[in-house]
Amino acid sequence: MVIMMGKKMFRIRLFGFKKKDVNKYLQTITDDFAAKNQAAEDKINALENALENASLQAENYLTEIARYEKEKDELAKSLAETKDKECSIIQEAMLTAEYEKSKINEEIIAKKAELHQLKYEVMALKKQIINAAKRFYSDLN
Repeated sequence: MVIMMGKKMFRIRLFGFKKKDVNKYLQTITDDFAAKNQAAEDKINALENALENASLQAENYLTEIARYEKEKDELAKSLAETKDKECSIIQEAMLTAEYEKSKINEEIIAKKAELHQLKYEVMALKKQIINAAKRFYSDLN
């Protein structure tokens, strides 16, 4: 007699199932389980390796991000220092220009006064020349 259990057929003997059939069935189940278990372990190992690689890559990215952040902060600091220096240089240049302008204006005023004095002296000299010429012509006549 034969009994169907799921997809497997077992032959019945006088005192129960045929031992060879049961052992063969158990070996098949054991082999299937071992294969599935090995496949699952392989998949677990592959996933663990992938996770480890992803963790290392994430750590590398975090290190790069930290380096970029530090570089960004250094550039921002450098830019701020440069801007401060730029403002300082511009302010110093403006002060120097104002000082030079005031010196030039003083020189212009001094030269104008000198020119005025020279004009006055020239006019006085003209008057002397004219008076000398008048005396000369009056002495001639």
